[in-house]
Amino acid sequence: MLKTILLDPDPQRLNENGAFLESLRYDLHITLMCLDNRYTQAELQVLAPQVVFVFVDRIGHALTLSLLDRLKPYSFDLILLSDTEHMAAKAFEYGATDFVSVPFSKERLAESIEKVRRNQQRRFAALDLEMLLNSIKISIQKLPNIPIPTMQGYEFLPVSDIVYAEADGSYTYIYLKDGKKITVSRTLKDFEQMLAGHAVVRTHQSFLVHIPYIQQLVKGHAPHLIMRTGHKIDISRAMKNKVLQVLLGLDMKEGNG
Repeated sequence: MLKTILLDPDPQRLNENGAFLESLRYDLHITLMCLDNRYTQAELQVLAPQVVFVFVDRIGHALTLSLLDRLKPYSFDLILLSDTEHMAAKAFEYGATDFVSVPFSKERLAESIEKVRRNQQRRFAALDLEMLLNSIKISIQKLPNIPIPTMQGYEFLPVSDIVYAEADGSYTYIYLKDGKKITVSRTLKDFEQMLAGHAVVRTHQSFLVHIPYIQQLVKGHAPHLIMRTGHKIDISRAMKNKVLQVLLGLDMKEGNG
């Protein structure tokens, strides 16, 4: 549900346009606010809307634009509504997501709301990517070690050295950034549990990949990863959705890409 605020200096028009927006049934949670410089700025910060519709009329446009100046940079999508076409240029100047002239149709408002939804999806994807990159950065900075069983006991291997791991029955091959290959008498599932919380992703029944070493994601009928070491890692059909969600923030349906 999109948290939505409708601002208008005219109370009657505010109620009419609010009812019109609600009739679209576009899953909007609408708060109506009569535009007033005395309180609008503070209330907007508290309400944290995702989209704000602002009606700019011929008479009070100076007051409205003054308010928008003080609200920059916006933390929401701005849609300007106006009964005068010359405000279209102002919409661009004020960084609005869209400008809708009055009178407007349901189809035109629906199109505007769809623009907002696309913007919101891009923001979420960017946020997910930022969180992922921060997770990778923390993982590398801490340089945690994991115990690897050897004939003599255990060797403590820095996670940051691991490029990927490959299953071979009850054994796992660990490929390191310096080109070395270590054989461990643990299953890949055991190894995956050991690396829980680190920046890794299971791409296949046989492969566990360390995300910082991914150089390229190749989609198509035979999706795979190219690692910075030059290794090619298959992505199975069963794991494809999960891998795309982790790496790109996408939910790809079967048969796409």
